[in-house]
Amino acid sequence: MRTRDYSKGSGITGPNPGGTGCSPDSRHAEAGYGIVIDRDRAVSLGWEFQQEAILWMEDNGLFLIICAGGDAVSLGDWESRVHEEK
Repeated sequence: MRTRDYSKGSGITGPNPGGTGCSPDSRHAEAGYGIVIDRDRAVSLGWEFQQEAILWMEDNGLFLIICAGGDAVSLGDWESRVHEEK
């Protein structure tokens, strides 16, 4: 439902490649979108869709951005976290 609502109401156009993010032990996973958007708008969309945090990629860095307040936690480089499904 939220995916459909996002697609219709975000005002974002262009490709939205999906992906699934998961914890290091793969016990928790969530589907997501990869879109080109500025950080403030991304946090605003996260807040609008009741997310506690968003993942933000900049250059080769991956960050967890807390939607309430915008604090960022570095998670290292994003390329080391990419895994193909088997």
